[in-house]
Amino acid sequence: MKNYSIIAQVGQAVGLPSTEHYHVKITIGGFELDFKPFEQKKTPVKYKRYDMSPQHDIKMPYVDIMDFGKVIVQLMDGSKPISYH
Repeated sequence: MKNYSIIAQVGQAVGLPSTEHYHVKITIGGFELDFKPFEQKKTPVKYKRYDMSPQHDIKMPYVDIMDFGKVIVQLMDGSKPISYH
């Protein structure tokens, strides 16, 4: 196992399917970060802005410098994933 320090940032999501409060979940080797959108003061739009996470110190298996493991980014509607990359 190896110690890692992780900071992630989600800037924005555009062209969303509706004006719902979608959030973004990033999974790194089983560790999850959840990003909620900023509250909007105007009429709801299909555009959301997000923020940066604080630093997280985690332990993950170390294979080699070229194999960090899988990083999955998901657009979430509650607990249901809408899309992922």
